Amino acid sequence: MAVESDLTAVRWDLLADVDGWSLHPVITWLVTKGRQSAGMGELAEGVARTLTEAGAPLFRLRITMLTLHPQVNAWGGEWQRGGEAKQVDFPRTLLDTPAFIGSPVQKMLETRQPFRRRLDQPLTDADHTVLHELRASGHTDYYAVGLSAGDEAPAGFASFGTDRPGGFDDLDIDKLQTLSLFISSAADGVNRRRIATTLLDTYISHRAGARVLAGHIKRGDSEHIRAAFWYSDLRDFTGLNESLAPQDLIDTLNSYFGMVADSIAEHGGEVLQFIGDAVLAIFECVPEEADTRRACEAAFDAAHDALAKAATVNAERAEAGLPEIRFGIGLHVGDVTFGNVGTDTRLGFNVVGPAVNLTARLQTLSKEALVPLLVSSTFAALVDRPLWPVGRFELRGVRDSQAVYTAAELVEGAVSSG
Repeated sequence: MAVESDLTAVRWDLLADVDGWSLHPVITWLVTKGRQSAGMGELAEGVARTLTEAGAPLFRLRITMLTLHPQVNAWGGEWQRGGEAKQVDFPRTLLDTPAFIGSPVQKMLETRQPFRRRLDQPLTDADHTVLHELRASGHTDYYAVGLSAGDEAPAGFASFGTDRPGGFDDLDIDKLQTLSLFISSAADGVNRRRIATTLLDTYISHRAGARVLAGHIKRGDSEHIRAAFWYSDLRDFTGLNESLAPQDLIDTLNSYFGMVADSIAEHGGEVLQFIGDAVLAIFECVPEEADTRRACEAAFDAAHDALAKAATVNAERAEAGLPEIRFGIGLHVGDVTFGNVGTDTRLGFNVVGPAVNLTARLQTLSKEALVPLLVSSTFAALVDRPLWPVGRFELRGVRDSQAVYTAAELVEGAVSSG
């Protein structure tokens, strides 16, 4: 049976009470609770549970959907009798490996026809490794069918395995074909929710994305937050733009963004925006001194790690004859407004307030101060880290002159002020 985009292929006669196990409880669960599943693992567990309770000869179940994600090509839920259902992500690189090439799933997706293999019969070297593994684990039959997301091409698949002597009978296969159409609808809904979350996380950050999904989508929707702020900027971007080939420039930007964003994430922060070659990030906290200190120290440690990563990367780039990646970082802490700004139909989730401006000015000042990291006096007072006073400066757009500090390790011969 080819993948259908609607329910015209449903064998409605199979929904009546027929010999063997009934589709009724499984379909009822899918159209009521299944489509609300939090993930593919939960969906697979529910389908497997209702199938086995109905008497279906199910030993193993996998429900997998193609998705939109920077690193993940597909994700799915897996269940096997005697174990707990689990959720699995399949990286894009899997498509080029023997695990996928020549597999039943590849054949099923390419032909757009179900794939079935009796496993209680002799296998040959032409049979994919996965079929040998299933047979060795006790399977007697394997059946995979495409799942549709409303268009012609399969958007995923469901595979069913049994260990019953003799495998699935013809009526079992007919029922599983019809069941797959209902699984398609539920799995598509679960998948679309993940895609929405992934795209929001990817393009506007996890915290902002969560706020959007929670309904904060009207211009002016906002809230006040306290956070430690990070602003970094790539040094001599104009020179790099002129001296590097386009792909080398993109690779350089991605290397810089990668080391910075990884360091931020590893210490509990989050990138809010990539602004040209600049990065704006926050380490959000509750407005209490202890948590504010925690956020500031996390931001400081992230800056330390990013600069250490840069030293390692630059050593490798020097060997390859590539220019160094140099950047400056400004750190500050304060209260801002976090919310929607823009037009009625085109919005951005931004942080607005003097604290953000001061953070950016510190980064700019780091060029003149000839150090890669500057922190405000407010920030310095909240971190128990070795610091060195750089001086007091007038900053554009900031009312009062500011005392600024850097990490003592970045100043040769410095004695910590902490």
